[in-house]
Amino acid sequence: MRLNVVLAMSVTMILSMGLSTRAEEVTPPSATKAKHTIRWLLAHEPARVFLRAAKQFKEEIERETKGEIAVEVLTVSEYLAKYKTPDSYKKGRLLDDVALLRDGRIEMTQTYTTELGHLNPKLWVLDLPFLFRSHDHAKTVLDGEIGKGILAGLDKNNVHGLAFTYSGGYRVLASKDRPINSVESIKGLTVRISRSPVAKATFETLGAKVVGMDHDLAIQNIGSQNGITAAETTFARYDDNTKKMAPILNDTQHSLFLTSMVVNKGFFDALPANLQKAIATATKNAAATERSDSLADEADLRKNYGVQGLQLVSMPAAEKEKMKKLVAPVYKKFTPMFGASLIADIQKAQ
Repeated sequence: MRLNVVLAMSVTMILSMGLSTRAEEVTPPSATKAKHTIRWLLAHEPARVFLRAAKQFKEEIERETKGEIAVEVLTVSEYLAKYKTPDSYKKGRLLDDVALLRDGRIEMTQTYTTELGHLNPKLWVLDLPFLFRSHDHAKTVLDGEIGKGILAGLDKNNVHGLAFTYSGGYRVLASKDRPINSVESIKGLTVRISRSPVAKATFETLGAKVVGMDHDLAIQNIGSQNGITAAETTFARYDDNTKKMAPILNDTQHSLFLTSMVVNKGFFDALPANLQKAIATATKNAAATERSDSLADEADLRKNYGVQGLQLVSMPAAEKEKMKKLVAPVYKKFTPMFGASLIADIQKAQ
């Protein structure tokens, strides 16, 4: 009898040890060993456009640092539920991710270069119309010394730029009432643009009225406030709400819609060099995947629009050339802001 009890106790102990070992094996390293936590806020809509890159970064950084860095990927609602946030950071149902980042209330985010341009105006050079010849040209500029130099201008505002991303690719125009198949058809439109002065100058040169507004607020305002009848967007961002308000998608491809992965500079500078390097590598890898995914998404969406019966309008090549010539003075207008050498370096990059 005693032998059976002893055997039973031994088996129980062995099983308990085995279960304990397996539990430790499946516990994420970040839950037990993390010395640093990165709160990555998905601050913009649609969140799905930003989620894949954030998840890839999280997986790589937690793996490569062996759990020294843990990453929380948070939507706006998740962030508000977990962290006390003063009203000064709130923009309707959205959050000011740049302000949160600068003040150390989050460590990382992926945000619009047009908004970062308010901290470093040289970022607005990337909004110049028809600046990039191709995606390969853009990659050379964004991933090379030119891109690094532009991002470095954010450092003085406690924001460190890590990598450029697309979150959509080339800009197109969604319109409410009429197709945009010629330069003349842009005249008289009231176009929602980003708050970039380059975008403002571009569309005013083409004879449109402009309303500067955050991209996330644009679609809900088409046809209502300010008489907006068209809006800059991208294929990836042309969602169901956009289609209802602006059912005509005009494939102008007049500039690149760019975002950037950024980190709080104070947080980044305080990390050991090996962790800084890990973050830089993980963001570079995630950015490359994100840009590739954006282009794949665009290709799939182009195929589906015809099936869905949506109106996709392409501007004839002759009209696009006319448009390029008409907006050429925008380059001269902003040369004092960007410098002739920066614009020239971008244009001649191979």
